[in-house]
Amino acid sequence: MENEKKEPIKGWVEVLVTYDLIEAEIVKDILESGGIPVVIRSGKVRPFPVNIGKMGAVKVLVRKEDKEAAEKIIKGSNNDIIYDKEGHENGENFTE
Repeated sequence: MENEKKEPIKGWVEVLVTYDLIEAEIVKDILESGGIPVVIRSGKVRPFPVNIGKMGAVKVLVRKEDKEAAEKIIKGSNNDIIYDKEGHENGENFTE
């Protein structure tokens, strides 16, 4: 099997690196509920539940233009404050 390195996705940036896939999925759901598209990248070898250094890292990526809003949403979710994509607190003026 050939060892291939995953290249960054052009136009997308990391907003979170974790070693817990469930945490990454929760963050993804929170961001997507705020209207921000998300991609999760992982170097984990699925059949083996082992995290060895960077191989176990799970990265949450968003588009460059959504980075600031995503970081604000992630920070707010840690404080039970909800922000929408435009940065309105508690989803005020939130439109789908």
